[in-house]
Amino acid sequence: MEQTTTPQTFGELLQLLARQQTEFQAMMQQQYAASEARIDALASRPTAARKHQPPIYQGNLNEDLEVWFFAMEQYYAYYHPQMTEASSQFVTMASTHLGVTPLNWYRQISLECEASGRVKSWTIFKDSMRQRFLPPDSEYRLRERLRALSRHSSLHDYVAEFQNLLIQCTVPISQLELRFHFQQGLKPATANHICEHHPSTLDETIQLAMKFDQAGKRAIMLDKDWQDTATCHRCKKVGHIVPNCPSK
Repeated sequence: MEQTTTPQTFGELLQLLARQQTEFQAMMQQQYAASEARIDALASRPTAARKHQPPIYQGNLNEDLEVWFFAMEQYYAYYHPQMTEASSQFVTMASTHLGVTPLNWYRQISLECEASGRVKSWTIFKDSMRQRFLPPDSEYRLRERLRALSRHSSLHDYVAEFQNLLIQCTVPISQLELRFHFQQGLKPATANHICEHHPSTLDETIQLAMKFDQAGKRAIMLDKDWQDTATCHRCKKVGHIVPNCPSK
């Protein structure tokens, strides 16, 4: 409220009280409107409790740090502006999902940033965590694992394992190299089929492998169905053909 002079008469006092009452009501209306806006914002915000909680990162070598970063960004997607700005606000929230060892490291980093005046942005935080919790030659090791990976069960599982390794790589890999690594782990027949079609990207390579695998499964099923319904011309029984006839 703006300052006023001391009223000299009873009439001036009444005018002052009326003006102050009007100003007070206007202020209360503004506060009410601001409160309503905050309530509307909270009501429209995605309910965090409905989402799957991000895992606690313990700092172990067998944990996927890049997946943890992704899980954090998905869970706190509503706070995307805080992720991209030069602010430590989002990092402070993310630190609640750290285990004992990473949390002790974070405490030390926080003290160092505070002493130097450096802001703990989300980008700086991720780079610092990679330097601290990933082995120095992590990219080389990932490429070794990509090269050594091979299909032992279903093609679906092989693709999933390959992509799980790929998402951990922070240094870009060319599409030709990706095709090479992926194709090397396939069965010979599938790899030969891919060579005949000359795919230029990993996605095209995976699609070719999937279609070839499905075609092979359908052929096996058709062959089995045919044998199950075939009639032997020797014994006239169903379920086998002459070369396999037990009566010959």
